[in-house]
Amino acid sequence: MSAHITRDNLTELINYPRQICLSLYMPTYRAFPDSSQNITRYKNLLGQLREQLPVRFPDAYHATMLAPFERLEQDHDFWQTPRDGLAVLCGEMFFQVYKLSRPVTERVVVDDQPCLSPLLTITQARDLFQILCLSRDHVRLLEGHKDGLHAVELDPRVPQTQNDALGTELTSADQSGHPDGFGPAGERGDSMMHAAGGPGKQAEIDKDREKFFRAVDRAIEEHHSKPSGLPLLLVALPENQSFFRQVSHNQRLLEERLEIDPGALDAEAIRERVAETMAHREVEQLNEVHDKYGAAQGENRTSEDLREVGKAALAGRIATLLVEADRSIPGALDQDSGEVGLNEDTDANLLEDITLCALRNGAEVLVVSGQRMPTTSGVAAIFHF
Repeated sequence: MSAHITRDNLTELINYPRQICLSLYMPTYRAFPDSSQNITRYKNLLGQLREQLPVRFPDAYHATMLAPFERLEQDHDFWQTPRDGLAVLCGEMFFQVYKLSRPVTERVVVDDQPCLSPLLTITQARDLFQILCLSRDHVRLLEGHKDGLHAVELDPRVPQTQNDALGTELTSADQSGHPDGFGPAGERGDSMMHAAGGPGKQAEIDKDREKFFRAVDRAIEEHHSKPSGLPLLLVALPENQSFFRQVSHNQRLLEERLEIDPGALDAEAIRERVAETMAHREVEQLNEVHDKYGAAQGENRTSEDLREVGKAALAGRIATLLVEADRSIPGALDQDSGEVGLNEDTDANLLEDITLCALRNGAEVLVVSGQRMPTTSGVAAIFHF
């Protein structure tokens, strides 16, 4: 019933033609007894959708639009495995459910396009990452942020053992060699020393490891890194770090590394070790964006004026757009002219319109906290020219 939100399916949602859309967001609890509140909260939000839909679209087929939400309410198995947040999006042409890796603000929106800014915040979050826990014959993938991690179900095409990757090509088990690819002397730093069995046998074991790591790298990149767009941190012993990095072509693999045996730590211990590293990266990356904005400002290639930014979004002039998180400005963007219409009597969010328009026309959009915005209008645009 639920999918994992990735940049690819977010792009698909962005590019749907305008239609009647219902969007429901809510934080969820993982552990009992708090998790028992999830279904009650969902029912309350569904009640709000029932009230708002006929007001916003009186001629719509209300029962048809609400039916998939009601089926989800009755899906007992679905509610047994909550995560940190839930997004349920429905249109005349789609119905999508996403269990989210972080909490979202409770809200329902009835509009002619899905409300996507919370998902955009998650998919481009600078503290969201994946962790590849790798040993000579085991693979585990985690995903999360500085406050929590969860195990990712590996795509069936990701080999989890050397036997999965090599099959009959795997060196016989009666070959000697250190299980991590080096002998006791090698652990002391002498890479030419090998365990009993001689360097020839050790070389075969190293070849197996190299083939295994190549297969893992290709599969992780294709089936997890590319779809998610998330940075990848490698947790492995030093020798395995070196082997993997020599064969890896994954552009999302970070230079930062955790040189420990991943089997020696549980997910919480790994989270604690990773959190400081990723928080430092987040600060550095936001500082880079601010520097970029300042430089463009000196070249008269920036704007915080909503009307100018709206027209530029439609014209495809925006290279980078910063949007203030959790801010709503009542109004709408005319999708034909780019004109901004402010209207205090509407529930529509002008920032949502500008964001989606900019994304459709190739802009990089970053959702940042109000404290980190370089402007006060809710937007800050860097133009191509």
